[in-house]
Formats: sequence, C-alpha cells, structure tokens
Amino acid sequence: MLALVGLHLAVAALDLLLVGGLISAPNRLLAATVIRIAFIYLVLTSIFRVFYDLFDIEFAPAATSSTNPDKVHAEDRLVVERIRNLLEHDRLYREMGLTRAALAQKLGISEQKASRIVNAYFRKNFSELINSFRVDEAKHRLVGEDTAITVIAFEVGFNSIGSFNRVFKELAGVSPSEFRALHKKNRQPGVPSLS
Repeated sequence: MLALVGLHLAVAALDLLLVGGLISAPNRLLAATVIRIAFIYLVLTSIFRVFYDLFDIEFAPAATSSTNPDKVHAEDRLVVERIRNLLEHDRLYREMGLTRAALAQKLGISEQKASRIVNAYFRKNFSELINSFRVDEAKHRLVGEDTAITVIAFEVGFNSIGSFNRVFKELAGVSPSEFRALHKKNRQPGVPSLS
C-alpha cells in the first residue's frame, strides 16, 4: 500500500516538473515508465516473500553432474522416517500449538524443507498430517475408553473443543459424540470396531 502511494507521488511530482517546464514530455514519460517498472518489481518481490511456500522454490546451487539424485531421495526418506517416528512413537502431535517450525527444529532441517517433504511424501500439508494423527488417536480412545470427549480432545493435542469437533467431523464424517455412540452400539465386547 505504501509503495502504491509512493508511485503516485512520484508520477505526480513528474507531472509538476513537466508543467513547471523543468522536464520535457519525453523525459517525463521515460521517468514514469522507470518508476512503474520499479513498482512492478517491488510488488513481485513482495509476493514471493509473503507466499514463499506456495512457490516451492529452493535457492540452492544448480545441480551438477556430481549430484546424485538417489542420495537426495535417500536423505528425504530418512527425514520421512524420522517424522513418522516422531508422530507414531513419540506422539509429537499431542503437543498443543505444534508448528511446522517446531517440527523442522526437532528434525534439524529448514522449515521449507520440512514443508516440502511433508507435502511430497505424505500428500498432506502440515496441519492435515498432524490433525489426521490426532483424530486417529481420538477415534481409538472414543471407542476403547469412557474418557470425556473434552479430555480426549485436549490430550490428543487440540487447543479447543471447537477445533476438535470441526476437524473430527471433517475427517470422520460425524461428530465425536456420534462416532462414539455409533461404534459403542455396534462393538462386540473386547473387540474395538473402527471404520
């Protein structure tokens, strides 16, 4: 917004110089064109900064013939296994307010690399991945125990009952209380039934 105001002020100043006879019409047109090009550059660089993750651009040295693509994929696969371990065994998803930056820090990689790997290998964005683990655990607990739904919501990592209910319904197709009632009614003693 400030850049747009600056652009209009610069063009207005050029118009005043033209009217005052201090600059010729062709020079005014040239200067106005240069200012507009600078404005376009400013807008585009701002878009890249704000929406960096959407462009998935890595500013790294160009690949050379000595770069081994199998090694790159092997490194990514190791990171994928570490992510799986953190989620399945350490249950990192239970941390309320878990961020992509926190995951990247635990993995010792950049946030952009963590995002790229999660998107590519899990076919989900970070929030979808974390929420799927949270909802899966909640499903098992809703059927297997009588703990209050609110307690389960907070223990699996949601920071509000509202977000838990919304995400659970998106992923399971029913609310947590409906899910519990449906599966408890159809469950045989000692055998959890999840669909």
